[in-house]
Amino acid sequence: MVIAILLQILGRYLPNDMDISWTEESARFAQLWMVFFGAGVAMQRNLHVGVDVLTGVLKGTSKKILVVLCGIFAVVFLVVAIYGSFDLIAVGGLQISAALNMPMSYVYFIIPIGRFYWLIEYVVFNAKQLKSTTDSEAKE
Repeated sequence: MVIAILLQILGRYLPNDMDISWTEESARFAQLWMVFFGAGVAMQRNLHVGVDVLTGVLKGTSKKILVVLCGIFAVVFLVVAIYGSFDLIAVGGLQISAALNMPMSYVYFIIPIGRFYWLIEYVVFNAKQLKSTTDSEAKE
């Protein structure tokens, strides 16, 4: 992505016979891929924005129930988003990108990949959170 943007900047000062119209589109697609992979990495490092007022107040079983319910809701959302993205990929196969002249399904394929990675990281994170809730409960 950085190389494509640098080429685009340099292309402004080069002769007009050099075609660099593809750099803007490739940088945009690379950024899209980075965002979807970044969501999973952010989940792994607990960097997503969250409201933890209830989990801070609740203790014991009620906290565990809240964590499980929120986990179920998030997992269902991610599974539905993964499933729904396959229709977008199918439609993307009919579209061709303007500058790179490639099927848009290649670009859209990051949606199920990124969401699946996010789902894996979310399940691992919640398993650790449930274990820490159980461990802290056993110490009390």
